[in-house]
Amino acid sequence: MKKLLVIILILSMVIPLLFSCADKEKGSKDDISDTENSTPVVSTPEPVVTPTVTYETWVEEGYEKIVLDKKMPSDASTSISIQMAKNEKEGFHIAFKASETAEGFKVNLVSGGRDDISIEMFKEHHIKTGRKYYPDPIVPFDGTFAVNAKENAAILIRFNTESETDAGTYNYKFNITDASGNVVGEYNVELTVWDFALPENFSTDTAVGFYTDLMIDKEKIPGRLEKKYHVYYYEMLLDYGLSSYDLPYDILNEKADAYMSDPRVTSFRVPVTGDDAKQLAYYEKLKSNPEWLEKAYYYPADEPGTLESLDNIEKICGRLKELTPEIRIVIPFFQNITVDNDTDEIDFLDDYLGIWCPKSACWKEKWLADPHNKGYFGDRMDEQKAEGDKIWWYVCWEPGPPFNNLYVDEVGLDHVKLFWQQYQVGSEGFLYWGANYWKYIDDPWTDMATIQGWLSNDVFGDGSLIYPGKNADIEGPVASLRMECIRNGLEDVELLKLAEELLGKEWIDEQVLKVSTNITRHEKDNDKFNAVRKAIGEAVEAAVKAK
Repeated sequence: MKKLLVIILILSMVIPLLFSCADKEKGSKDDISDTENSTPVVSTPEPVVTPTVTYETWVEEGYEKIVLDKKMPSDASTSISIQMAKNEKEGFHIAFKASETAEGFKVNLVSGGRDDISIEMFKEHHIKTGRKYYPDPIVPFDGTFAVNAKENAAILIRFNTESETDAGTYNYKFNITDASGNVVGEYNVELTVWDFALPENFSTDTAVGFYTDLMIDKEKIPGRLEKKYHVYYYEMLLDYGLSSYDLPYDILNEKADAYMSDPRVTSFRVPVTGDDAKQLAYYEKLKSNPEWLEKAYYYPADEPGTLESLDNIEKICGRLKELTPEIRIVIPFFQNITVDNDTDEIDFLDDYLGIWCPKSACWKEKWLADPHNKGYFGDRMDEQKAEGDKIWWYVCWEPGPPFNNLYVDEVGLDHVKLFWQQYQVGSEGFLYWGANYWKYIDDPWTDMATIQGWLSNDVFGDGSLIYPGKNADIEGPVASLRMECIRNGLEDVELLKLAEELLGKEWIDEQVLKVSTNITRHEKDNDKFNAVRKAIGEAVEAAVKAK
């Protein structure tokens, strides 16, 4: 009985303790739950950081090339001075780079617009040449553009003066705004218009190859549009001072008459048909207008260098001279082989050529063979000129550096200097074998290895100066930066001729020597070149005013 009472007493003490502990434990859980419900934990979000977009921008000369990955020069500037005559075209480039890819940028003319000086803007497209991307196609645009991160956008702004433009110095201001209208670049241009005009048309004869079949192929147009597009291309070449080998219409077609009379057209090729009656028909029509006859030429052979090729020239050209003696013959050449004990190739060609067209390198001392010791080639060309023949010259996939040429990946100033040297050696014309030789490339906009696997794997753009407009949604062709440089060079030839007329041959020869010591030694510094050109322009201006 006592044992039972003890057990009951123990149980009466332990059970309340157990329930009490359970209640405390339960209460503890309830307390935590209530705390969580009443004061929830709030996580602080990471702050949104908008990346800071940075810009690099500067200006370059109109003949310069802004390579896609070119670093901003240490002496970069957003101001530039330009000098030009009346009736001339001169421009400059804006380089613009952003740290992030973006669109909606806009080039704006802020101040300085004039009615007698028009302004055009072009977005430059970059072409891969080896490891570098060089600018070449120039697409007309309204100033709106996009950029890829850390890649240069290159923009050409061109001023066009007229013969009646007022001379003076004018200040222009341009800027670039982003998509929100914020100004992200500002540019100042001091434009000086000299008080004299260049001639309305170029005096340099030009002859440039053009291939309608390749135009049709790359423009992807039906054959019925061939003539329309041929006219588009022909007219653009004329705008840059370049006459295509062939007129858009056959010489016997009356539609050709306007082009043959057009002062912009400096030359055109007469087909060699092998049909005497057709050859005489061309001749009779051309003789009816002395201007037409002066511009006409035959181009029956190319770059002879063997006795066999000279024999073929004798047969073809002998017949042409017999049938149509007043039409000049041109045959480009770069060799001077021995014909007999006293005759070299130059002597042989003298019986047939009315237009001499050697490769530019021939004017380098001792570059061309002289098998009979007849003297410096340049002197021999001067003799031909004195006898009434025309002297042209040409470049193609060669000569390369240190000669000047027209490669896509060549310094732009070289293209301009080529025409200073043309004046220097006494050449009156420039021949180039192709404006659109796209036979071995799929797309000129991405590939300018026009002669790769054929003549050279290291030359880009040979035989191609123009681009099919289809890629830029343009009906007709797109010009190139190289064509801009060619026109600048042709304009400079007119400046040099004016200086010769007003200041004398000896004076202007001394100035040209500051730019080109000889065919392979020439100025590479933009500032020094600009200084010489400016001095010539100012001297011509002073001479005109003194008359």
